[in-house]
Amino acid sequence: MSELKSVINYSESEQLVVKNFSNDSVGSRLMSMGILPGSLITIERIAPMKGGFCLKTLTGQKLALRYQEAESIMVE
Repeated sequence: MSELKSVINYSESEQLVVKNFSNDSVGSRLMSMGILPGSLITIERIAPMKGGFCLKTLTGQKLALRYQEAESIMVE
């Protein structure tokens, strides 16, 4: 089993599997938006200087997240 890392440790165009969330309040909001544990996400864009992330779900939905929100998504 590989070590869990945050989304912020990866580059654009990488496909990742969501495992859990390090922050429960952010995690509950992300789950209501369709980012669920076990789901596949792709990093579409990363803004410079810790500006934010654009993630795409398997269903094609795109979400723009702050750096701190993306940091709480633990992936494999």
